[in-house]
Amino acid sequence: MKPLISIVCPVYHKEEIVRTHYEELSKIALEIADRYDVEFVYTDNCSVDKTLSILSEIAQCDSRVRIFKFSRNFGHQNSIFTAYCKVQGNMAINFDAEFKIYQAC
Repeated sequence: MKPLISIVCPVYHKEEIVRTHYEELSKIALEIADRYDVEFVYTDNCSVDKTLSILSEIAQCDSRVRIFKFSRNFGHQNSIFTAYCKVQGNMAINFDAEFKIYQAC
C-alpha cells in the first residue's frame, strides 16, 4: 500500500482558475503515482461564484477530490486549518489556488 499525500486547496471566488489548478495538481499526482496515492482536499470559503459547482463537476469524475463548503466566510487561515483537520493522508501540503508557496523568513 502506497502512502497517501493530501493536497490541501483553500479556495474563495476562484471560478476562473480552479479547474486549471486541479489539472496542474493532477499532473503532479501522475508523476508520483508509482510511489504515492494522492487526495485533493478543497475547502470553499463560501464562494458565491461558480467555484463550488466547478469543483463538484471535477469531484464527480475524480474520487480523489473531496470538497468542504463553509456556511460563511471564515477566513483563509481557518479554511486551511479545516482542510488539515479533514485530510486522510500520511502527509499533507497546502497549495493555494494561485500556487503561492509561503516561506519562513
